[in-house]
Amino acid sequence: MGFDLLFYLVVDLGNAALFLAAWLRPMALSRDSVVALPVTLFVEFILLHAHGFLGVLQHSALAMLLLLMFYAAFMLVLARSVRAWWPLIALAALGASKAYALYSGADAGLSVRWLLATLSFIGAISLCAILPLPRFGLDRQAQRRLRFDRIGSGRLLEQPHRAMAAGVLYFGVLAGFDCWLLLGSG
Repeated sequence: MGFDLLFYLVVDLGNAALFLAAWLRPMALSRDSVVALPVTLFVEFILLHAHGFLGVLQHSALAMLLLLMFYAAFMLVLARSVRAWWPLIALAALGASKAYALYSGADAGLSVRWLLATLSFIGAISLCAILPLPRFGLDRQAQRRLRFDRIGSGRLLEQPHRAMAAGVLYFGVLAGFDCWLLLGSG
C-alpha cells in the first residue's frame, strides 16, 4: 500500500499546487489549464459519487458496467461542453482502478480515503462558497481575459477564485492525509 499512498500524495500535492498557482498567478499558466480547473472539481464530484456507488455494487460486474455507462453519459455531455476528452479518460481510469481494487481485495484502505475525500470535498466547496476570499491574481480583469463565461455559469465560474481556493483546500487535505498514512505505515 506504500506505493499507492506515495502515488496519491504526488497527485494530490500536484493538484493543490496547480490550483494555488492558478489562484495566485493565473496568467502564468495557459488559459486552458486555468479554465479547466473548476471543471476538474465537477469531474471530481462525479468520480467521488461513482466510487461510492461502485463500492456498493462490487459483487455484480454487470451492475458496475451499467453504472459506469450511466456516468459516462454525464461525462460525455461535460466533455462536449468543454471541448475536451479528459473527463471521459478520468472516468475510465476510475472504473479500471475501482474494478482492480474490488477484485484484487485492495479496496479496504480505499474506502476510508473515499470517505475522507467526500467529506473534504463537501467541506471545501461549502466553505469556499460562503467565506470571504481574496481574489489574488484572479481579479475581474484576469477573469475577463481568461473568458470563464464561455464554459458555463455558476458561482465557481463567475467567481473562479472560489474554485481555486476549494481545490487548494480539498487536495491539500488529501495530501495531508496521504502524508499521515505514509508516516504511520513506515
